[in-house]
Amino acid sequence: MVEAGATTQAEPLSPARVVAFSVAAAAAAVWVVQYGIAIEAVVAAAFFGTLAFVSAVDFETRRIPNVVVLPAAAVALAIVAVLHSDQLLIATVAALGAFLFFFIPGLISSKLIGMGDAKLALLIGAMLGNDVVSALMIAAFSAGFVALVYVVIAGRRALQTAIPLGPFLAGGAVIALLAGGGTLYS
Repeated sequence: MVEAGATTQAEPLSPARVVAFSVAAAAAAVWVVQYGIAIEAVVAAAFFGTLAFVSAVDFETRRIPNVVVLPAAAVALAIVAVLHSDQLLIATVAALGAFLFFFIPGLISSKLIGMGDAKLALLIGAMLGNDVVSALMIAAFSAGFVALVYVVIAGRRALQTAIPLGPFLAGGAVIALLAGGGTLYS
């Protein structure tokens, strides 16, 4: 209950969240145009929304919330099991492979890769199956390009700056899913 005279204001969305959710909405629209309206469209839209939220949080805080990505990865595998059970083994191997690809360097040095990035890769692998390789390549090239541009602009000072990888992983996943359909249309 609100006290008399008190006003309630919703917190404004940060620019990162507005951009992330706008991209997610556009990606969902492209999915519907490309593949039509079906249960897979709902799954893709939820996946895009999850990636948008995680990207915005990573951009703002340099952290990827386990409370979001780990349950989402489990849900993704469950969805694959229900909708495309023949793809479940591929999705599971892709999820574990993508996770290990980031987890092992993260063990060597947390400055190389964050554990949140490894868990986000788990989610992406679960949803994309074999297309996770394309997503990771797109993410790596786009993050590398941005880092290179930043070094050119900021010089040596850029070497002391961490760039959040989550938005690049999410972007790679969106592009790969729209281009290949992932486990949703394998």
